[in-house]
Amino acid sequence: MHPCLFIMCESLNLDSVRDLPGTTCAERCAGAFWPGCAIHTFGALALLCVALLSCLPAVAANHRDWNQRQYAAYKGMPSERLLKRGEDFLMTYMKPDSALMCYTVVAERYRPDMTNEEKKVCLDGYYGRWQTFFFGYGNAPMALEDIYMASDIAAAIGEPAPKLEYFYGVCYMIIASSAGDHSLYSRAIPYFRASFWQALEQKDYPTLHRAFDNLATATFVVDSMQTMDREYRTLRVLREPDAWHHRQSLLIYDGFRQQKAGQLRQAYATFQDLIANVPRRAENMRYLTSFYIKRLRVEAALGSNDREMATLDTILGLSYRYNMPDVRQVALALMFSAYEKTGDRVRSDEYFRHYLALKDSLATDRFVAQFQELNFTSERRRMQNQMKEAQFQNRLRSWIIGLVAILFVATAIFLVFMKRRNRKLHERSEVLYRQLQELAAHEDRWLSRRALAEADIPDEPDEEAGNFSAGDAAAVGSSESDGALSQASSITSEALDELEAKIRQVILHSPAIFDPDFSLVQLTEIVGSNSRYVSQCINERFGCNFRTLVNKARIREAMRRFDDCRTYGDYSIEGVAESVGFRSRSSFSIWFKRFTGLAAAEYRKLGSCSSKPSL
Repeated sequence: MHPCLFIMCESLNLDSVRDLPGTTCAERCAGAFWPGCAIHTFGALALLCVALLSCLPAVAANHRDWNQRQYAAYKGMPSERLLKRGEDFLMTYMKPDSALMCYTVVAERYRPDMTNEEKKVCLDGYYGRWQTFFFGYGNAPMALEDIYMASDIAAAIGEPAPKLEYFYGVCYMIIASSAGDHSLYSRAIPYFRASFWQALEQKDYPTLHRAFDNLATATFVVDSMQTMDREYRTLRVLREPDAWHHRQSLLIYDGFRQQKAGQLRQAYATFQDLIANVPRRAENMRYLTSFYIKRLRVEAALGSNDREMATLDTILGLSYRYNMPDVRQVALALMFSAYEKTGDRVRSDEYFRHYLALKDSLATDRFVAQFQELNFTSERRRMQNQMKEAQFQNRLRSWIIGLVAILFVATAIFLVFMKRRNRKLHERSEVLYRQLQELAAHEDRWLSRRALAEADIPDEPDEEAGNFSAGDAAAVGSSESDGALSQASSITSEALDELEAKIRQVILHSPAIFDPDFSLVQLTEIVGSNSRYVSQCINERFGCNFRTLVNKARIREAMRRFDDCRTYGDYSIEGVAESVGFRSRSSFSIWFKRFTGLAAAEYRKLGSCSSKPSL
């Protein structure tokens, strides 16, 4: 066939040039592209081919560069994220080349000196590679190579690997199906059985159900379903979170058992129930097609040709839509057999040609996959040759846009929440600040009256004369004691009154208390007494110990200085703390929060000097 005729047939999806309209080959060739002029058509095609070939080097170079950047980005991703992305590429988006890159990056991170948990993550990478090669490319030899590598890692971990046993079993089942040797199914049974019990021990329920489903299939084929009674009884009484898969596994077993007993209509209803309850998501399409195939075999046994053909059309359509070449190969083989039984030789031959073409295609895919693997290893494991730049880039762009949108919305919600929360906190702080100001003013008035009384200046009696400070009592919340002396002492009440007045004068008016080294001894010297009497007086009359009394006075002075914009407006918090006798900001902050209920910075912000910057 002439090249232009071949291109025309391919573009029109025709089997041969005979299907083209027209009376002669020359007329069909000429009329398809340029009416009445075959030479023009050929010339146009030649120019188009030259143009395309001239662009190929640049496109290939750009593709290589893009894939190198993409691989570098994958190398920087966490393994857990790569595994999730690989699963999405393989099961949801049907992109085996992209999935293979993700899984390979994880698998190649394996080192013998890793912890067992890190090795398990790398093991999942090899499991993903196995699934990609097996189901994405139909490449059993490369899949087996990954199984062997996974076996070595599992042996190094020293723990049972139910997924590994399951994959071994699947390999034998696929090989048995392709070779048409049902005796090979018996070699898969021990692996599925081992996978079931290991998964049960590790509570790996997805692997447990997959192992049980395939065990039922294998024992049905070799007519040994009675050997899995123990697994069936265990599964029936098992209570685990995956209710859908649990029911699915039991129905598969019941359907096979009914079919084996000749209860074909019950088996048909069971498999129909399975089909009806499969969630219609991309990752479940293999389940769905497997249930259609199970129902198809019952339909064939019932002799329902119309239903059989409809089911085959459905299976074939799903295999194309969700990129399942292995399923499509099975469907084409069944189509060929079904039409052969009906005597339709034309359609039987047609599907047989499609079947052979698909086998050749899968063989080509296996060759490409093997070449990819060698190239990936030699070129620092880049999977450039199998990456489809435009599709993957669009998918990645959509994913990034979606992620950015989610982050934007989450950030906006968080900011609104924090704004409301801060507003409420600010309002409560303002209320507390006003209360502190009122308490301080009240205390100032009370102290003035107390000073007048102690100076023997007539004044009205005050009901609060027996307390040191109502404001301080409210701020502190409870009185402290540092081992007060016994109330029974030789000092008289009149002497305590006089000593109290002297201590109060020192605390309220003496700058000595703002000395960081101010001590009880110094206070004793100033008031002209002894430390025993001074401690007793502080404990009985002020309701606290010496340290608390002094720090209360210092904090009260700090509050006043925070509000004195003219003198202390340019002082930092550390500066104010040092000016009232604290050696560190941390100690000052603790005492300030204890007595006022507000942080020092918050109190200052609420005050009249908040507009001035702190040094």
